[in-house]
This record gives sequence, structure tokens and C-alpha cells, in this order.
Amino acid sequence: MRTELKAIRPEQLPAVLKVINESSAGHSFQFDLDLVKYLYLSRFWNFSYQHSYLALAESVPAGVLLNCVDPSHNEAFSFYWGVLPEFRKRPLSMHLARTYLREVKELGFEKTYAISSIDSPLNLYYKLGFRPHQHLVELCSGKVDAVPGNGITNFTIATLLDELESFPPDPGSWITRATFLQHAAPFLEILGIQQGERLVAWLALNRLSEGTTIVAFEFRPNAEDAARQLIAHLATRPAPVSASHVVKDSRADILLRQMGFMPHRERISLVLDLHTYLPSRK
Repeated sequence: MRTELKAIRPEQLPAVLKVINESSAGHSFQFDLDLVKYLYLSRFWNFSYQHSYLALAESVPAGVLLNCVDPSHNEAFSFYWGVLPEFRKRPLSMHLARTYLREVKELGFEKTYAISSIDSPLNLYYKLGFRPHQHLVELCSGKVDAVPGNGITNFTIATLLDELESFPPDPGSWITRATFLQHAAPFLEILGIQQGERLVAWLALNRLSEGTTIVAFEFRPNAEDAARQLIAHLATRPAPVSASHVVKDSRADILLRQMGFMPHRERISLVLDLHTYLPSRK
């Protein structure tokens, strides 16, 4: 069967939406996108259409690969990789991925990341050379208990990025890197607590989510009390409160569970070292 990969253009978005919605159906990450929701995701994650593709099988839309790039670190991230069920036993899916990996390797990128749900076929990633990087968990709370808190401040993205340079690095985290935060800034509300002039705890909220969604949450090792105040402050926000992209067994995970958050779903973050990736690999 003849397959063709095309750059994603505006006129192809209806086909892209159809493939995403139908290929994700029945999985824990199932999408139900219309054009408005898709355009929001595209802007929020800053999809790189130079590195993203729509796959056609005999001119029929069959697969999609949506990627993001961070040129400042020569790294990339795959937001979505999916193929319609009727095409999954054909080589189209791997053709999509290998084309992308070959191109970013040729451009000098050093690493690429992906996140997979537990119920996805991880063996496809392993076949390409990806390896587990972090175990992620999404936590939810129906009600956050309020406690007195002082010094909670709204921060601009620019101020946050200046402060983040002194935070312990989290290699491979896409949501706490400057490239992501700068592009997602119109959709984020940043709250933080300072001790003196030093930021010790911060979180980023998605302004457009239903309920209250914590996109990122970090605090210094000696700032657990400040972190608790930040989370307790969310008692004033619409319920439920959820925290996505939390590294399992991290300090943030432990603190949120202590405050009554419960696990909702788990995912695996994967990484591929492009220095060792062989484009001809089968």
C-alpha cells in the first residue's frame, strides 16, 4: 500500500482531528477534539509543524505525529503519535516515527522525549530505541482544605524564568523548561512564595481548564511549608483540583498525597538519545 507523509497545513486539520480522535478512542488518553480545542492545544504546546506529519495510505488520512522542539537545548518532544486501528498492522506507524527521528537527528538534535500511557504499546517505543525516563502520575482532589497562608504572589513568566535558574534542574521535564513556559504563558497563571528575595515554591495553573489544573509544581528541599501553603491556597479555586505531570515518588508527589490528592492515571516518560540512534534500525 502506498503511503505518503505530508506536512500539516490548515486545510488538513479536519483530517488530523479525525485521526487523533479515532486513534485515541478506548485509551486512557482519549481525545474528543474539535477545531477550537485543537488550536488551543497547538498553541499551548507550541506544535512544530516543520517536524509534524499527517500520514496518508492510498490518499486516506491514517496517522498523525505531532512534535514540539526546543532549539535552545537541541531537544524535541512528541505530543501525540497515533494511527487508525485499521492501519496498525502495517508499517505506517513506524514509518512516521522513523522519518521524524531521522530528520531531527540530521538537524543536530541530541535527545527526544515522549509520554506514553500505561495502556499504550510501549514495545513500539522500545523498538525505536526509547528508554524509560520518568514515571508520571496525575493526581486529583475533590476538595482542598484551606489553611492560613501569607506571601502568595502572582509572577510573570519573565520573573519566574529568572528565578528558575537557581532551582535544582529536572533534566527532561518539558513543562518546566523556558521554551514551553514562554509559549504557554498566555494560558498560565503563575503563583509563588518567596523567602526574602528568593523564590522557594511555585506552581503554574492552566487558566482554561475545567476545575483547577496544576501544570507544574516545584519547591526547594527546605520549603515544604511554603509548598503546602500554595496548594492550600487552591481551596479558593474551582474544584476538582488536579496536578498533571507529577513525577511518581518525587517530593511533589509525596506532599500532594499527604494533602489528600489521589492518583487518577499513570504514564511513562521516555527518552531517546539521538547520538546513538541508527536511522536504518528495524
